[in-house]
Amino acid sequence: MWGTHLKQKGRWWHYYRAVPREFHDVERKRLISFALKTGDFVEARRRAAEISAQIEQDWRDTKARGVSLCAQDAAERYRAACQAQRNAGFEPRTAIDLSDAELLDRLRVLINGHETTPEQKAVLGLIEELNFSLGDAFDRFWDYIKDEWTLLMIGKS
Repeated sequence: MWGTHLKQKGRWWHYYRAVPREFHDVERKRLISFALKTGDFVEARRRAAEISAQIEQDWRDTKARGVSLCAQDAAERYRAACQAQRNAGFEPRTAIDLSDAELLDRLRVLINGHETTPEQKAVLGLIEELNFSLGDAFDRFWDYIKDEWTLLMIGKS
């Protein structure tokens, strides 16, 4: 049915929804699909409405916090992961650098919080550190100064 995000597969109703473009930077998946474990359409429609409202609120909250853990640019993802760790009250570190006590502290924070899956991964340090080559550094530097260089060249004409 249109707008309910429901599909019937066998005897169960499934929640089935494409992620809107405006939330692609905060949701890595492009399609959300899972069984609602009910054969009753009225119950499935009620559950789907509750799930949709919660998912959309999570997306809006995440976007409002400026977290872009699903960005295409690796450097932007890494910066967002570091920021997510700072927001949770921790120094940015990778999982391999965490002691058992630090990992338990981070898990305790996540159990009580409302972080999305990408934010949870970031807090646990599951985002890889960046390894830039010299070519990558040059490309990033050029992107950084491109506007100034263009203005300088126009001024010389």
